Amino acid sequence: MPVNRKGFSSLYIIMILSSLAFLILVLIEGASGFALRSRAEGICMLAGESILSEYQRSLWGRYGIFAVRASNERLTALADFYIEGNLAVEGDNILRMTKVSCRADSQEYPGLDGEQFAVQIRQAAAFLAAEDLLFDAQSESICSDVREALTWSEARRSTAEEEIRHTEEGPSDSGSPDGSGEEEQAEEVAAMRSLLKRYREADEPRENGNVRQKALPCDGAADGLPTRLLGIPSQKMLLSSSVLPHPFALPENEYILAKCSYATCLLESCALDLEAEYVLFGLPSDSENEQEVRNSLFWLRSALNLSHIYADSGKKAQVSALAASVLTLIPLPVAEFIVAGIWAAVEARNDVELLFDGEVVPFVKTAADWASGLDGALSRDAVPRGAREPSSGIGTYKDYLRLLLLMVPADRKRARLMDVMQLNIAGPEGDPFNFRAYAYGFTLEASFDKRMRLPGYRAGNSRKGSVRQEHVYR
Repeated sequence: MPVNRKGFSSLYIIMILSSLAFLILVLIEGASGFALRSRAEGICMLAGESILSEYQRSLWGRYGIFAVRASNERLTALADFYIEGNLAVEGDNILRMTKVSCRADSQEYPGLDGEQFAVQIRQAAAFLAAEDLLFDAQSESICSDVREALTWSEARRSTAEEEIRHTEEGPSDSGSPDGSGEEEQAEEVAAMRSLLKRYREADEPRENGNVRQKALPCDGAADGLPTRLLGIPSQKMLLSSSVLPHPFALPENEYILAKCSYATCLLESCALDLEAEYVLFGLPSDSENEQEVRNSLFWLRSALNLSHIYADSGKKAQVSALAASVLTLIPLPVAEFIVAGIWAAVEARNDVELLFDGEVVPFVKTAADWASGLDGALSRDAVPRGAREPSSGIGTYKDYLRLLLLMVPADRKRARLMDVMQLNIAGPEGDPFNFRAYAYGFTLEASFDKRMRLPGYRAGNSRKGSVRQEHVYR
């Protein structure tokens, strides 16, 4: 049978062309897979950024903190809306795909997470002016001086207390066998007890006479504060040589002092006047927090003043002479500590009042910075006020707050700062703002499919793919 070469050649050419066409379609389909993947990721990226743009405006405007409502249902509905809107854009049918599902979840970025909150705080603090920072090149020196003064005074105090208690219980009243010297000893005992009483009185912080009115709300709103939800307790005295850390928390502390109201820099529209003081102690009212600041400053200045007295040869000589003449029934080192302690405490009371009046009290004083005399300190608490020029510009009330903030554990400081923000921020309709209902980001998962367009594949066949992204405020 003769072969139809012409027909065979035509069939052969058709087969080759068909194969080439199929190969081209396969290549196109394969390339479209990569393009679809890129498009799906781009669509989800746009959806995530659109959701993040719906941040809490008041929180951002006042504090520079981004947060979005944490409802997963709301976030998922928004993601679905934005993804569908992007998919609806007309394009090449080769890159046409449909959304199968999407889900947004914010549980990994809760608004009460102190570490994620701190990331934004440090970023916001980076934009603050830094020319007035306390802890720059002098930070190590200041912290070292304070730590040494606290350690030294604590050691001296613990050594002296036992001898003082023994003396207060009652010195020996035995005189000479013939009764001579009893009258002289009685006078010495009376003078000693009077000085010991003065030491106890001077060594106790005074109650603050100015009662501030603002306090945390008494209704259920206080139960929703971050400190309550996280179980962060309030606290009192901060000072201890063992808890004074290296100044690593400077950015967060500077942010607090820039954004919060405090005694010498009151801001408007604040639930509390003493917000920075609340961050320190977490007590429910301005008056309580102010009293604790006064107590802490008193003890800090007492330790620093005591250290100054012992380092100043002139003051030390005055103390030694008085102790040797009045406290003859007590070992001289303890007697010197009692006299010096009274003097340091009286000077510290004056220092605290100066700080609250907006004056400068240098951390480490020179003789020119000293305001009280020993004779006056033994008889009264008040120190005559007069014009003076501090030897250092560092030592304002704000500077002392910076130092005290270094003594607060980071988790407590951040939670109390959240309290302050939550009390001052309201939603667009006046609804209370609550960090618990917000998040700093979310994860977005979406799946897509695309109908296969290759010869030989059924119309129902499709290619599926999924995208998972994290959208977080940075």
